[in-house]
Parts: sequence; C-alpha cells; structure tokens
Amino acid sequence: MRTVRPSPPKVRVTPSNSPSEGKWSKHKPDLKEDYHSHCAYCGSYDGYRHTYYEVDHFIPKKFFRENSNLSDVEYSNLVYSCKFCNGKKSNKWPTNSMDVPYIGNIGFIDPRDPDYESHIFRRLDGSIYWKTDLGKWIVQKGFKFDQRSRELSLLYSLNRMKFLISELLKIENDISSTSIELENQAKDLCVRLTKMYLIASNELKKYYDSI
Repeated sequence: MRTVRPSPPKVRVTPSNSPSEGKWSKHKPDLKEDYHSHCAYCGSYDGYRHTYYEVDHFIPKKFFRENSNLSDVEYSNLVYSCKFCNGKKSNKWPTNSMDVPYIGNIGFIDPRDPDYESHIFRRLDGSIYWKTDLGKWIVQKGFKFDQRSRELSLLYSLNRMKFLISELLKIENDISSTSIELENQAKDLCVRLTKMYLIASNELKKYYDSI
C-alpha cells in the first residue's frame, strides 16, 4: 500500500512571520515549505494551474471562536490544503473539545500526526481508500475522497510523471557518456512521458471545467 502523501510534513515550531489576527494567509509560504508543496490531506502537488491552495484551520474557526481564545493565526492550528479538501472539510468538528479531534470512528486525524497514514492509503490508481473505520469516515465524510477519485487519480498520475521526467533529465548526461543507445532510449521515454503528462493535464482541466 502506498502512502497518501509523498513524505510526512516537517512543521516548524517558530514561523517566519508574526501576522496580526485575521491575516493567517501570511503563513502560507512557511506552510507550503513545511508540507513540501503538497496538500496536507490528499497529498496532491500544488504545481498545477487548475488547483488552488489555501490555509486551513485544522480546528475550524467557527468552533474555536465559540469555545476558546485561540488565535486564528496560531501556526500550530494551520494546515496547507488544496481548496477541495478545505472546502469538503469546511466547519466539521465532530467532538465538543478542541483537544479531541475524533471520538471512536468519527472525526479527523491531525495531518501532522504520524498516525495519519495509519488510517488511509493510496491505491495504485491514485485514489484514496481506508484502512480503519475512522479512515472510512475521513474518506467518505471528512473529505469525500471516494467522490473525488477521478481528480485524485489524475493529480497523482501527473505528479508521478513529473517526478519520472525530472529523474530522467537528471541522469541524461550520465547516460550519454556511457552509451548512445541508452541516451536515445532515455530521450524517447522522456518524450513519451511528456506527451502523457500533457494529455493528463488536459483531462484534469476538462474535469475541473465540468464540476
């Protein structure tokens, strides 16, 4: 089983900025870096023009404003999220406590928690499925990953192809010094991957235009 995110986040303790209340978006550059330019929840890469990335409050603003004095710029509560995950999560918070993100099989796992990947996984086609009953709630209710399989598969495929093209370009010079035949094979593969990438990118645009 593959992990949902390419690598776990490395969230800094002290952010670069100290914005005033209401300006949580000022933390976006730090969050982008901490989450390796991927959505904290679905693991989608932020480099495609069809997607937009936002700053999500893990504990929703509506909940903590009614139940605590937590600042809306508190870095430890902020998450780098694609607009789709942020929108699906919205103001959901199935417990009555800020310190309890889930009860039994209902609720969320903090994406900074190493246990996040213990509840959901990525299938070979790029869609996201559950390992546990809590994971099932996260998939079906929390972020509706099951209704977004086409989007997630396309984004995953694009990210994989981008990585492979990047790796081929890195080793092209090394290959050329050892074998012309291998160099030509690498170039041919790179061209084919680029064409596939463009086709998938166009499919993603059509998908987003249709919703």
